[in-house]
Order: sequence, then C-alpha cells, then structure tokens
Amino acid sequence: MERLSGNSARLLVVGVFCALYGGVECTSGECEFNGIGYSTGEVVALLEETCTSIVCTVKEDDQKITYISTKPMSSCHCKTPEQRASGNLPKLKYPLSLQDSALTKGRRVKPDAKRGYYNRKCQFNGQTFGKKETVASYPDRCFDLVCNKHQEGLSIEASVNTSCSCEDLILLTTHMPSTESTGGSSQDCGTYEDFTPDHSMCLPPNGDCHPFQRGVLDSDKKLILKLHNELREKVAKGLEKLGDPGPQPPATNMRELVWNDELATVAQAWAEQCPYSHDCYRCRKIKGRSYSVGQNIFWSFGSDSKEQWKLAVEYFYSEVMNLPKVVVDSFGSVPVQKVITHYTQLVWASTYEIGCGVIHNECKYKGVDYKDCKTYVCNYGPAANVKNRPIYEKGPTASNCPEGKSSNYKGLCK
Repeated sequence: MERLSGNSARLLVVGVFCALYGGVECTSGECEFNGIGYSTGEVVALLEETCTSIVCTVKEDDQKITYISTKPMSSCHCKTPEQRASGNLPKLKYPLSLQDSALTKGRRVKPDAKRGYYNRKCQFNGQTFGKKETVASYPDRCFDLVCNKHQEGLSIEASVNTSCSCEDLILLTTHMPSTESTGGSSQDCGTYEDFTPDHSMCLPPNGDCHPFQRGVLDSDKKLILKLHNELREKVAKGLEKLGDPGPQPPATNMRELVWNDELATVAQAWAEQCPYSHDCYRCRKIKGRSYSVGQNIFWSFGSDSKEQWKLAVEYFYSEVMNLPKVVVDSFGSVPVQKVITHYTQLVWASTYEIGCGVIHNECKYKGVDYKDCKTYVCNYGPAANVKNRPIYEKGPTASNCPEGKSSNYKGLCK
C-alpha cells in the first residue's frame, strides 16, 4: 500500500511517515541501532533463521532520509516451522550478530563472545525503547525486534516466529527489496504515457515473467468487494475491538467500495511484471479519474491453484491490531511501531473504488521452486494515508452520508 504526502509512498516515502511502516522511524542522520551509528549501506545485523539482513538504507531524494530496513539474504534457505521446532535450526538466545565493522570504527560497544553485544538503552533509528517493548515488527520475514534486559543492560534482540517460515504466504511490505521493472503488460499504452513514460500500461513484457493464468474472474470481483465492504462496515459500526490500543471508533462517513475496471486493468498490468515492489505514484494513475491511486500487494507461494483473495484481504485488515485509535483523527499524528498502512487503505473513508489484478506463474524464491506463485495487486481510489487527514470521521454510524446510505451495507455511505 502506498501512503501519500504530496508524493508517492511506500516506506521510502518523501515525508516523515516511516515510523508508520514496519517499525521504521526516519531520521535525517545516520542509522542508529543499540546506540551504534551506521552509515548508508552497512550491514547492521544478520538473522539467518529468516534469511534476513538488517541494513542501513537511504532514500535518494531531496531529504536524504536514512533508516534501518531489511533485505533478504541470497546465501541461505528459508526454514520450515518443523525445522525450527525440531532443533535443526538452532534457537539462538541472541540471534543478532553485529558485523566486525562495529568494532573497528571507534564505536562504543561492549562485545561479549558468549552473550552478544549490549547497551544500556535499546536505540533504533533515533528512538529509545524500554524493556519488553517491541521495537519493530516484520511479519513478512517472520520475526520481531524486541528490547530485552540483561545483566549488562538492554539490548535489541530478534524474536523469531516459529509458526511461519519464509516459504509461507508473504505480505509484500516495504522491507522487501525493489527490483527494476523490465516490463510485463500487453495492454495498450495509449495516452497513459502522458502521466509518465514508465506507466504500468506502457511497460514492455518482462522476459522473466511467464504467467500461465491471469485476470480476475467476475465471481472474484464480487468476493473482493464483499470482503472489503464487510470489513469496512464492521469498523463503521464500531464493532472492531482490536487496536494498540483499541477499540476502533465507529465511522460517520465511510463509503461503500465499487469496482472500477480501469483501476483493475492498470493493477493487472503491474501484476504481469511479476513485481517485488509497488509501481510509482504516476505509474498507476488512470485516465477516467483525477484522484491519486493507492495500492496493496500480496504474494502467495505454493502449489495450490486455488485463489487466495480472502486470505489476502484479511491479511491487509489484520494490521488493525497495530493501530492506535487516536490515529483515526489524524493519520501520522503519532508514531506507530508496526505496519498499519495496508489496513488504513482498506478502511480509508473517502476511498470508494477498487480494481485488482492477479497472475499465477512458476517461480523460484530463495532457492526453492514453486509451482503456483500468485501476485495479487489491488489499486484504490482515491488513495489513502494522506498526512494529517482523518482515516474517517468518527461518530454515529453512517450519519454523514451526503449522497445517502448504501443500499447494500447499512453501516456505509454511497
């Protein structure tokens, strides 16, 4: 999903919303982890259990935002839950391994070969965390970073989720690496190039992407709308008790989503790129509307050809557990340490149209061959997550519907 602050989003957004995406807090200086400063490109830590390296990254724009992000490792294989539980994968007490560079550049760090590295405070990208606080959450890589207390002080450690593995369904978040597009749409570019020559409708076919099934069936369109609108109505009626803290307040002005074929066509064009990232802000604009377009992406790896739309939408929505209810009044008003922006796009009140695309293809991920890899792309209009804007207006359900209430969902507006 992308959030907007006058520009395109993702965690690499121009603006200061990085705290709202996967526990990353943007700073304008160097990356900071457990009190140690790292420069751009340096490896901060390794998590071989999840085939993940933690690196210091910079967004190359006018603000030069620097932050800590994750990157899949190419030299290891993802482990199954059974392998983790059986002991084939050592359950390390301190699985974070700081690189030797941390000791050779005059940084203050206390090494201990048996216990790991410690500082008196858990510091991460300019923020300080207390004992047992979750520093960052990476559901796409099956682990959290947490602050734990030791004899020497506090230290950020990794808590690996043994109930999932990198082979499981993966929600595409900003922690996945971007890959340069080489094309993939057979659609007519037409005047879409007026938005940008790199518009998703204008990209040549990706020679490495070979879908054997593509497109959303009419029955799936109905399901996608039903899933989205039922969850939107649940929130609008004030029935959602989860949050950090919750419950989520009811909404006066949340609109019913309807299908937009042009949004779906552009989403399909991007799906046929076999993407590992979102397309750009202008790359997904449509001719039939003047609004900005948001996006959620979901991946599924396996051998089952059955569509997973229900799981994808529910995964987007599951981020509600991370949303402080106060953020409803003003998106970005307080830092949030976990991913919320797929959820907020799903329930953004002024969003009223959606269109999705899907491809199935054989793929290889982390050295494992999969018979049926699915890429789900949903484009939304208008886009959500505008800084300082309300997610929705809280108050009596559907009490502020300028065009009347929905005839299909009593808790939503037309």
